[in-house]
Amino acid sequence: MGYSISATQGDIAQYHDERLYTPDNAREDLKQFNRTIVKQDCSYHDAFNELFKDDVEAYNATQKRNDRKINDYYDSLQDSKRKEKPIYEYVFQIGNHETNSVMSYDEENMLCREALDSAMDKLQERYTAFHFMFIGAHGDEPKGTYHYHVAFTPVGTGYKNGLQKRCSLTKALNSMGFKSSEDDGYAITQWQNDVKDLIEHEMLQRGLEREYMNDTDKHLSVSDFKHSKMIEKMYNDAGYLIERYDELDAKEQALDKRSKDLEQAEARVRLKTKSLDNRKAELDTKEQSLNTRATMLDAKEQNINSLVDAKVKQELKKREARREQALTAVTAPQRHRGEDIDFGIY
Repeated sequence: MGYSISATQGDIAQYHDERLYTPDNAREDLKQFNRTIVKQDCSYHDAFNELFKDDVEAYNATQKRNDRKINDYYDSLQDSKRKEKPIYEYVFQIGNHETNSVMSYDEENMLCREALDSAMDKLQERYTAFHFMFIGAHGDEPKGTYHYHVAFTPVGTGYKNGLQKRCSLTKALNSMGFKSSEDDGYAITQWQNDVKDLIEHEMLQRGLEREYMNDTDKHLSVSDFKHSKMIEKMYNDAGYLIERYDELDAKEQALDKRSKDLEQAEARVRLKTKSLDNRKAELDTKEQSLNTRATMLDAKEQNINSLVDAKVKQELKKREARREQALTAVTAPQRHRGEDIDFGIY
């Protein structure tokens, strides 16, 4: 007999997943069949913020505007326009209630559980870009099928702007080789199929055959199947929109950085211009002072020259007067005697 493998997106319900209470569809005496691989000692909210704590602090340290800082990364994603979810949850199971009921304990049913356990044990090592918040099985629902709840935070790295490490489903999937394309479909669907293939491998190791749901599975009614496909399409479309938003967000951050660089450059130019204006004013004042001083020195020099000229002329007059007096004193007695004076001129 073949067994289907299903992967369904589930709601985030930490209390339900960790069985912090016993839901109406579970039985206390069946709890022994539950199995936990990964769980948190705190709320997903706190575990998420702790995961990105260092990167958020590093990012905030570079922000001068308070409105750009991140106070609570988990809450900021909940309120963000990009609708990136901080936590994603999927439910994986083999078969359905008819083929693999929790209340069935025959050899094949136990092998199905073993195969699913083994596959889930490999998730953390296989999908390294997912930080798993919870991986645990429920085997306590008597009307259900043994299944695993898998909750994780996708971690994207290698960003040039903003948070160097952030929550990004698209980036995380791409880093693990799952990329949306027309041929291969959405990246998240590729990942789901990869997990199913992993489960199938574990089934084959135990001699179990996989049966594909789209062909022979009777687990879902026609209306439920259509509804499931509609939800899957909506989720995949949302994944594409998130991917596009990531691209636009990266461009916006690059433009913000460029604008910030230009503002800083303009501020430096304004500061330099102001400094040059101040320097020019200082030089103009100094030049004016020097010109005034030069004018004063020219006037002083002219005054000194005038005084010197007057003094020289006065001294020359005195010398000329003394010379004439000396000549008069020498020639007067001789003229008085009627003698000619020989000055030795030939």
